[in-house]
Amino acid sequence: MGPKGIQLIVHQPGRLYLARIHSDDLDKGKNNFEFYSGINLDNSPRWGDIRGKRPVFEDVNGAGWCVSAAYHPGFQRILLSTQHSQNAQGRIGIFEAPTPWGPWKTVEYFDAKEPFGLSRPGSSLPWENNVFFVSFVTKWFDGDKFTLAFTGAGRGKNNDSFNTIEETFLRQK
Repeated sequence: MGPKGIQLIVHQPGRLYLARIHSDDLDKGKNNFEFYSGINLDNSPRWGDIRGKRPVFEDVNGAGWCVSAAYHPGFQRILLSTQHSQNAQGRIGIFEAPTPWGPWKTVEYFDAKEPFGLSRPGSSLPWENNVFFVSFVTKWFDGDKFTLAFTGAGRGKNNDSFNTIEETFLRQK
């Protein structure tokens, strides 16, 4: 449970929307936000009111309540990560796109058979498959090397902490 009894769930279908507002208008209310509403003929984004909003990302298996997006300047790509299918079970999807509105391609998709962290070479520590959030640490991008921070729903017992993995991107030819 989250604040005030709100359930923190994976929303199905998983649709993510993008909104923007000028910093001078932040205190003027929600009606001042513009929402992504599609692509113009010249491939530029179209913005409008909430009635015309369109998702910038969709996953039929769901999108978690905790989402991360990071820009990798070397690859000139947005990296998006979210959980899917079931909350706090290591079912994490990692996606990439040239713009925040896509088109999105799957980089890695951890599922029930192979959840995030199932294979942990070099570690003999006990592990629970309760990860619900992963995020690329943009300050630590170094060419093809990256650091991924993650946390789990261990309620103070396991993975409910600041955890990191250092890895290298494998580029497709």
